[in-house]
Amino acid sequence: MQTCFELSLKFSQALRREDLASRLSEKTCLVMMMSCCLQQARKVYTIEEQEPHLQKVLELVSAYKEVDTRLGTLNKETQHDPSLAIVLLYEFEVRVKLPGCCPEGTLQDICEMRGLEPAMLETAAALATEGPTDHPELTKKALSQALSLYLKRATLSDFKCCSSVLQRLVELCLPNSAPLTNPHLTDQAWLHYQNILLLLSEQPDAFLEPTVLWFLTRAWNCGVALAAGHCWDDAERWCSLALQIAPYLSSLCPLYQTKLTSLHEQILKRMDEMGRHQKHEL
Repeated sequence: MQTCFELSLKFSQALRREDLASRLSEKTCLVMMMSCCLQQARKVYTIEEQEPHLQKVLELVSAYKEVDTRLGTLNKETQHDPSLAIVLLYEFEVRVKLPGCCPEGTLQDICEMRGLEPAMLETAAALATEGPTDHPELTKKALSQALSLYLKRATLSDFKCCSSVLQRLVELCLPNSAPLTNPHLTDQAWLHYQNILLLLSEQPDAFLEPTVLWFLTRAWNCGVALAAGHCWDDAERWCSLALQIAPYLSSLCPLYQTKLTSLHEQILKRMDEMGRHQKHEL
């Protein structure tokens, strides 16, 4: 199949015509060749086997961009050309998988596209986790941009997508594999939880009860971990956050609110005891 597109490309280039039809023909052939190369790379498992196919994709991406540059349409028509979105995702996937290939610039190009769809950013976020080296900051950036676009469109279906994106962002900030007391990660997660509370208050129908319970549990676990590390102020803040989420549970609300309130009172009591102890020492 790839050979067929290569022959079609060579035939198109041999005509040496600069009309729109020839340009589109070249671009179509290049995109299809990229797809074939990526499919070949996905069929093998080691980076040594993948690298020739991935490098070929980068060459084809450069050729694609040269076609636009030659015809002076890179900043005009191609912004409305759906093939550009595909090419940028292909390029991003390759740069994520090739060590030392700097995918940050390609993600920025994606973010700056006119008419960008949030689903494209979610795809980029998923691709950022597929490389031999994980790229959590790129994943967070792509998801944060997707969240911003969903919030701007402000339909119920978009708010439901926000719920899913926020869950993935919280998972990245508070991963099971890392301590929940990392201040950098907890600060990031706290900002996402402010969006969660805002959406819960304005669009409660956008959140399924299991998702609300997941957000509550994650916040509470963070508070418990901070309490175990004697970070009492931060622990109280996160446990209070969990209590703010509890009313948005329907059938489970009474059970969890009672349980969380009891544990929250224990933390407040411990904080009060620590405060009196410190005053006594002074």
